[in-house]
Amino acid sequence: MTPDLIFDIGANNGDDTRYYLAKGFRVVAVEADPVLADALKVMFADQIASGALIVENVGVAAAAGELDFFVNSHNEWSSFVKNGKATKENTHEKITVPTIPMADLLIRHGTPY
Repeated sequence: MTPDLIFDIGANNGDDTRYYLAKGFRVVAVEADPVLADALKVMFADQIASGALIVENVGVAAAAGELDFFVNSHNEWSSFVKNGKATKENTHEKITVPTIPMADLLIRHGTPY
């Protein structure tokens, strides 16, 4: 276990990432939506440069590969679930995102607190 490491799975707008960084943790922010992942990279450029934050623009899935991801205009509703909240309204688009198993993220970054 790495006592100062936190994973923020579905980092979205970075609220939880910001909280954990402020508490002194190193954070791996995992965000499938490439627009949100890019925004995190801009918002937290200093923390990335210092090594306190890594942004992984992937989805967590059972296997490495690609999956359809449904991006909703309410970004907190975005999901891999085709018939879920993300697709209930016509305010979504389907994109394909790379996926990685959680075990691979743990191997890459360590076991979090």
